[in-house]
Amino acid sequence: MNAEQRRPAEQPEAAEQPETPRLERRRRTWHHRLLSENVRSLIALVIAGLIGAVLQLAVPDLNYMTTEDPRERIILLTLLLVLVGSIYFMVTALLVLLVMRGLPRARQVALARLPRARLSLRWYRWVGGSSGPVGNVVSLVVNAVAASLLLIIRPGGVSVTYLLLLTAGAIITVWISTVVTYAMEYMAQDARGDAFSLPGTPGPERTFSDYLYAAVVVQASSGTVEFVPLTTPARRIVRNHVILAHVISTVLISLGVSVVISAVS
Repeated sequence: MNAEQRRPAEQPEAAEQPETPRLERRRRTWHHRLLSENVRSLIALVIAGLIGAVLQLAVPDLNYMTTEDPRERIILLTLLLVLVGSIYFMVTALLVLLVMRGLPRARQVALARLPRARLSLRWYRWVGGSSGPVGNVVSLVVNAVAASLLLIIRPGGVSVTYLLLLTAGAIITVWISTVVTYAMEYMAQDARGDAFSLPGTPGPERTFSDYLYAAVVVQASSGTVEFVPLTTPARRIVRNHVILAHVISTVLISLGVSVVISAVS
């Protein structure tokens, strides 16, 4: 065997593999980040906390920590909690209105149904403080009633103007937040488009603005005119909304108006 035969066969060169193109990482916009309910809640909490802290420092009469009287301290602390709560609920509702704009129906339905799915988690109910639409609206009503009671008590050193603004803001927050809460609930229930009847818009073509319109109608008239529930769960949701709307319009607003008139006079 000659030397050429003893030489090992040369291995063919490996073919060069084409480089896999790298996908550019798309930057998440603020609108995309606001799709997360946790992010919206965190933003609302930070805004409410900052405004409350600034008012505590800027207006000494509202600072409960500098008051020596225990009764006045409790009243001022309640005032701070009502203020922070009103701002939190209002910012949360406005962020929902902002994030729902321009989304396709499928994405809107997914966002509306997410709070329902999370209610099955006990830690979410306790830590997140969410107890469904009825519980959320009841919390809003309690917050507004507390603001009205503060206007009646009139803690010493606190201007009546501050108390009037607080009461008016709490009542407006109840109305707007209730409308947004039940607009989301209506959309979650009507995920398949067969739970409600709304003339002019077939179920699969409805968007959040249609359910927002329906919630405003129910809230303002304490009943259903065009928006008709077709299933038992849908009737239950509308029934609860009508009852809460009646309480808000007759009890809470009447209480707020009477308190404001008595405070001004």
